[in-house]
Amino acid sequence: MWFKSKIEHPDPEIRRKHVEQLEADDAALIEVARDDPHPDVRSAAVARIVDLPVLQELVSADGDQRVREIASARLHEVIAGNGDSSPALESRLAFLDSSADDRLMRFVARSAQEPALRKVAINRLLAQTDKASIQDLLCDIAADDPVQEIRQAAAQPIQDKDRLQKLLERSRGRDKSVHRLARDRLEQIQVHWAAREGLEECCGDAEQLAVEHHFSADGKAEAARLARVTGQWDLHAAAADQIEQQLTSRYQAARDGIESKLAAIRI
Repeated sequence: MWFKSKIEHPDPEIRRKHVEQLEADDAALIEVARDDPHPDVRSAAVARIVDLPVLQELVSADGDQRVREIASARLHEVIAGNGDSSPALESRLAFLDSSADDRLMRFVARSAQEPALRKVAINRLLAQTDKASIQDLLCDIAADDPVQEIRQAAAQPIQDKDRLQKLLERSRGRDKSVHRLARDRLEQIQVHWAAREGLEECCGDAEQLAVEHHFSADGKAEAARLARVTGQWDLHAAAADQIEQQLTSRYQAARDGIESKLAAIRI
Protein backbone atom coordinates (compact mmCIF):
# COMPACT_ATOMS: atom_id res chain seq x y z
CA MET A 1 0.00 0.00 0.00
CA TRP A 2 1.27 3.49 -0.85
CA PHE A 3 1.08 6.37 1.64
CA LYS A 4 1.48 10.03 0.89
CA SER A 5 3.72 10.33 3.95
CA LYS A 6 5.22 8.13 6.61
CA ILE A 7 3.20 10.27 9.01
CA GLU A 8 0.14 8.42 7.68
CA HIS A 9 1.65 4.95 7.99
CA PRO A 10 -0.49 2.56 10.05
CA ASP A 11 2.50 1.37 12.07
CA PRO A 12 3.06 3.82 14.96
CA GLU A 13 6.72 2.81 15.24
CA ILE A 14 7.38 3.88 11.66
CA ARG A 15 5.51 7.14 12.29
CA ARG A 16 7.55 7.73 15.45
CA LYS A 17 10.89 7.17 13.72
CA HIS A 18 9.86 9.49 10.92
CA VAL A 19 8.85 12.22 13.37
CA GLU A 20 12.24 12.02 15.06
CA GLN A 21 13.88 12.97 11.76
CA LEU A 22 11.80 16.09 11.17
CA GLU A 23 13.24 19.58 11.71
CA ALA A 24 12.13 21.34 14.89
CA ASP A 25 10.28 24.04 12.94
CA ASP A 26 8.44 21.59 10.66
CA ALA A 27 4.70 22.32 10.88
CA ALA A 28 4.00 18.60 10.62
CA LEU A 29 5.29 18.15 14.17
CA ILE A 30 2.44 20.23 15.55
CA GLU A 31 -0.12 18.30 13.50
CA VAL A 32 1.24 14.99 14.77
CA ALA A 33 1.47 16.22 18.37
CA ARG A 34 -2.18 17.25 18.30
CA ASP A 35 -3.76 14.53 16.20
CA ASP A 36 -1.79 11.28 16.10
CA PRO A 37 -3.77 8.53 17.86
CA HIS A 38 -0.71 6.91 19.46
CA PRO A 39 0.87 8.53 22.54
CA ASP A 40 4.39 7.35 21.60
CA VAL A 41 4.17 9.18 18.30
CA ARG A 42 2.74 12.29 19.91
CA SER A 43 5.50 12.17 22.53
CA ALA A 44 8.16 12.02 19.81
CA ALA A 45 6.63 15.06 18.14
CA VAL A 46 6.22 17.01 21.37
CA ALA A 47 9.86 16.41 22.27
CA ARG A 48 10.94 18.32 19.14
CA ILE A 49 8.43 21.19 19.03
CA VAL A 50 9.70 24.73 19.69
CA ASP A 51 6.36 26.53 19.42
CA LEU A 52 5.74 27.77 22.97
CA PRO A 53 1.95 28.36 22.77
CA VAL A 54 1.46 24.89 21.28
CA LEU A 55 3.55 23.29 24.00
CA GLN A 56 1.58 25.15 26.65
CA GLU A 57 -1.65 23.95 25.03
CA LEU A 58 -0.48 20.32 25.06
CA VAL A 59 0.55 20.48 28.71
CA SER A 60 -3.12 20.53 29.64
CA ALA A 61 -4.91 19.33 26.50
CA ASP A 62 -3.36 15.95 25.71
CA GLY A 63 -5.25 12.97 27.06
CA ASP A 64 -2.12 11.03 28.02
CA GLN A 65 -0.29 11.93 31.23
CA ARG A 66 3.14 11.01 29.87
CA VAL A 67 2.64 13.21 26.83
CA ARG A 68 1.57 16.08 29.10
CA GLU A 69 4.70 15.60 31.21
CA ILE A 70 6.93 15.57 28.11
CA ALA A 71 5.20 18.72 26.85
CA SER A 72 5.81 20.43 30.21
CA ALA A 73 9.49 19.43 30.25
CA ARG A 74 9.92 20.58 26.65
CA LEU A 75 8.21 23.90 27.39
CA HIS A 76 10.61 24.52 30.28
CA GLU A 77 13.61 23.55 28.18
CA VAL A 78 12.70 25.70 25.19
CA ILE A 79 11.68 28.87 26.99
CA ALA A 80 14.80 28.72 29.17
CA GLY A 81 16.99 28.61 26.07
CA ASN A 82 18.29 25.17 26.94
CA GLY A 83 16.89 23.48 23.84
CA ASP A 84 18.65 22.83 20.57
CA SER A 85 16.65 25.46 18.69
CA SER A 86 14.82 27.79 21.07
CA PRO A 87 12.97 30.81 19.63
CA ALA A 88 14.57 34.26 19.75
CA LEU A 89 14.90 35.86 23.16
CA GLU A 90 12.28 38.50 22.31
CA SER A 91 9.71 35.78 21.56
CA ARG A 92 10.45 33.98 24.80
CA LEU A 93 10.24 37.21 26.81
CA ALA A 94 6.87 37.98 25.22
CA PHE A 95 5.58 34.50 26.01
CA LEU A 96 6.80 34.72 29.59
CA ASP A 97 5.12 38.09 29.98
CA SER A 98 1.77 36.54 29.05
CA SER A 99 2.14 33.42 31.19
CA ALA A 100 0.71 32.93 34.67
CA ASP A 101 2.35 29.53 35.18
CA ASP A 102 4.01 29.76 38.60
CA ARG A 103 5.99 26.53 38.13
CA LEU A 104 7.34 27.71 34.79
CA MET A 105 8.27 31.09 36.27
CA ARG A 106 10.22 29.42 39.09
CA PHE A 107 12.14 27.28 36.62
CA VAL A 108 13.03 30.22 34.38
CA ALA A 109 14.11 32.37 37.34
CA ARG A 110 16.57 29.67 38.34
CA SER A 111 17.64 28.06 35.06
CA ALA A 112 17.16 30.33 32.02
CA GLN A 113 20.28 30.93 29.97
CA GLU A 114 19.76 34.67 29.55
CA PRO A 115 19.89 37.03 32.58
CA ALA A 116 17.05 39.09 31.09
CA LEU A 117 14.74 36.08 31.26
CA ARG A 118 15.76 35.23 34.81
CA LYS A 119 15.18 38.82 35.94
CA VAL A 120 11.74 39.02 34.34
CA ALA A 121 10.75 35.72 35.96
CA ILE A 122 11.90 36.92 39.40
CA ASN A 123 9.91 40.16 39.04
CA ARG A 124 6.81 38.25 37.92
CA LEU A 125 7.07 35.90 40.89
CA LEU A 126 7.39 38.82 43.28
CA ALA A 127 4.35 40.47 41.71
CA GLN A 128 2.02 37.49 41.53
CA THR A 129 3.19 35.05 44.23
CA ASP A 130 3.14 35.09 48.01
CA LYS A 131 6.70 36.14 48.88
CA ALA A 132 6.82 33.73 51.80
CA SER A 133 6.45 30.79 49.40
CA ILE A 134 9.50 31.71 47.30
CA GLN A 135 12.01 32.55 50.03
CA ASP A 136 14.02 29.36 49.41
CA LEU A 137 14.12 30.01 45.68
CA LEU A 138 15.21 33.62 46.18
CA CYS A 139 17.91 32.49 48.59
CA ASP A 140 19.28 29.99 46.04
CA ILE A 141 19.31 32.59 43.27
CA ALA A 142 20.87 35.25 45.51
CA ALA A 143 23.65 32.82 46.41
CA ASP A 144 24.27 31.07 43.08
CA ASP A 145 23.26 33.17 40.07
CA PRO A 146 26.33 34.11 37.98
CA VAL A 147 25.16 37.72 37.50
CA GLN A 148 25.47 40.13 40.43
CA GLU A 149 22.45 42.20 39.39
CA ILE A 150 20.28 39.09 39.50
CA ARG A 151 21.72 38.02 42.85
CA GLN A 152 20.92 41.41 44.32
CA ALA A 153 17.40 41.43 42.84
CA ALA A 154 16.73 38.06 44.47
CA ALA A 155 18.31 39.00 47.80
CA GLN A 156 16.38 42.25 48.22
CA PRO A 157 12.93 40.74 49.05
CA ILE A 158 14.23 38.08 51.47
CA GLN A 159 12.84 38.76 54.94
CA ASP A 160 12.89 35.36 56.61
CA LYS A 161 15.50 35.13 59.37
CA ASP A 162 16.56 31.54 58.67
CA ARG A 163 16.97 32.17 54.93
CA LEU A 164 18.93 35.33 55.58
CA GLN A 165 21.25 33.39 57.88
CA LYS A 166 21.79 30.78 55.16
CA LEU A 167 22.38 33.50 52.58
CA LEU A 168 24.87 35.19 54.91
CA GLU A 169 26.86 31.96 55.09
CA ARG A 170 26.58 31.09 51.40
CA SER A 171 27.56 34.56 50.19
CA ARG A 172 30.57 34.91 52.47
CA GLY A 173 33.68 35.46 50.31
CA ARG A 174 31.59 35.29 47.12
CA ASP A 175 29.49 38.46 46.90
CA LYS A 176 30.22 41.35 49.26
CA SER A 177 27.06 43.31 48.44
CA VAL A 178 24.71 40.37 49.01
CA HIS A 179 26.61 39.35 52.12
CA ARG A 180 26.31 42.89 53.49
CA LEU A 181 22.60 43.04 52.65
CA ALA A 182 21.94 39.77 54.48
CA ARG A 183 24.01 40.89 57.48
CA ASP A 184 22.27 44.28 57.73
CA ARG A 185 18.84 42.72 57.33
CA LEU A 186 19.59 40.22 60.10
CA GLU A 187 20.75 43.01 62.39
CA GLN A 188 17.51 44.89 61.70
CA ILE A 189 15.47 41.80 62.50
CA GLN A 190 17.35 41.33 65.77
CA VAL A 191 16.72 44.96 66.72
CA HIS A 192 13.03 44.64 65.89
CA TRP A 193 12.68 41.38 67.85
CA ALA A 194 14.40 42.94 70.86
CA ALA A 195 12.02 45.89 70.57
CA ARG A 196 9.03 43.53 70.32
CA GLU A 197 10.13 41.71 73.47
CA GLY A 198 10.63 45.07 75.22
CA LEU A 199 7.12 46.16 74.27
CA GLU A 200 5.72 42.89 75.65
CA GLU A 201 7.57 43.47 78.90
CA CYS A 202 6.29 47.05 79.16
CA CYS A 203 2.78 45.86 78.52
CA GLY A 204 3.10 43.26 81.29
CA ASP A 205 4.50 45.83 83.72
CA ALA A 206 1.67 48.27 82.96
CA GLU A 207 -0.97 45.57 83.38
CA GLN A 208 0.56 44.47 86.68
CA LEU A 209 0.49 48.05 87.99
CA ALA A 210 -3.08 48.54 86.76
CA VAL A 211 -4.44 45.64 88.80
CA GLU A 212 -2.69 46.54 92.08
CA HIS A 213 -5.36 47.18 94.70
CA HIS A 214 -3.50 49.54 97.00
CA PHE A 215 -1.83 52.64 95.60
CA SER A 216 0.23 54.87 97.88
CA ALA A 217 -1.61 57.74 99.54
CA ASP A 218 -0.24 60.38 97.16
CA GLY A 219 0.21 58.07 94.14
CA LYS A 220 3.72 59.37 93.50
CA ALA A 221 5.39 55.95 93.54
CA GLU A 222 2.89 54.57 91.04
CA ALA A 223 3.16 57.67 88.85
CA ALA A 224 6.93 57.24 88.78
CA ARG A 225 6.56 53.57 87.81
CA LEU A 226 4.14 54.54 85.05
CA ALA A 227 6.58 57.19 83.79
CA ARG A 228 9.37 54.60 83.62
CA VAL A 229 7.16 52.14 81.77
CA THR A 230 6.04 54.88 79.38
CA GLY A 231 9.62 55.90 78.67
CA GLN A 232 10.62 52.30 77.96
CA TRP A 233 7.56 51.76 75.76
CA ASP A 234 8.35 54.85 73.68
CA LEU A 235 11.98 53.74 73.33
CA HIS A 236 11.08 50.25 72.11
CA ALA A 237 8.27 51.56 69.89
CA ALA A 238 10.76 53.79 68.06
CA ALA A 239 12.96 50.75 67.32
CA ALA A 240 10.15 48.42 66.25
CA ASP A 241 9.23 48.23 62.57
CA GLN A 242 5.60 47.84 63.55
CA ILE A 243 3.51 47.24 66.67
CA GLU A 244 0.65 44.77 66.74
CA GLN A 245 -2.70 46.42 67.36
CA GLN A 246 -3.54 43.86 70.03
CA LEU A 247 -0.40 44.78 71.99
CA THR A 248 -1.07 48.50 71.65
CA SER A 249 -4.65 48.00 72.86
CA ARG A 250 -3.48 46.05 75.92
CA TYR A 251 -0.93 48.70 76.82
CA GLN A 252 -3.36 51.58 76.37
CA ALA A 253 -6.02 49.83 78.44
CA ALA A 254 -3.52 49.31 81.27
CA ARG A 255 -2.39 52.95 81.09
CA ASP A 256 -5.98 54.16 81.17
CA GLY A 257 -6.62 52.06 84.28
CA ILE A 258 -3.52 53.40 86.05
CA GLU A 259 -4.26 57.02 85.18
CA SER A 260 -7.86 56.61 86.35
CA LYS A 261 -6.65 55.43 89.78
CA LEU A 262 -4.11 58.23 89.96
CA ALA A 263 -6.75 60.78 89.06
CA ALA A 264 -8.97 59.49 91.86
CA ILE A 265 -6.12 59.92 94.37
CA ARG A 266 -5.45 63.51 93.27
CA ILE A 267 -9.09 64.43 93.79
